[in-house]
Amino acid sequence: MIRKSVKRFSERSCSNNNRKRDDDSSQSHRALGMSVHIRNTGPMLASPRCGAKTRTSGTCRSPAVHNKKRCRMHGGAPGSGAPRANQNARKHGLFTRDAIEERRRIQAVLGEARKLLEEMK
Repeated sequence: MIRKSVKRFSERSCSNNNRKRDDDSSQSHRALGMSVHIRNTGPMLASPRCGAKTRTSGTCRSPAVHNKKRCRMHGGAPGSGAPRANQNARKHGLFTRDAIEERRRIQAVLGEARKLLEEMK
């Protein structure tokens, strides 16, 4: 049985420790609140965020789709979301203008009837 040598994480030599960093660039990144990273992640970190409400009542931190306010999972993707004049969302007419006005008229007639009954007593 051949035993492979395994180094612990603390014993490994990290490539980042051996690299020399430019002090001026690391200070400017820290001033902007960004971490010092080999790749240019500044534009990604500066992009607008989705902000949709999540199940945990927080906000979505995914980047918003270009020229949209939401990310690809919350309505920014092409073809996502409900169609215009969505008939599936219309379940009843309880809150239409006509229904609300009719309920107000009924309440007014009932109020007048109550007043009339009070006067008759």
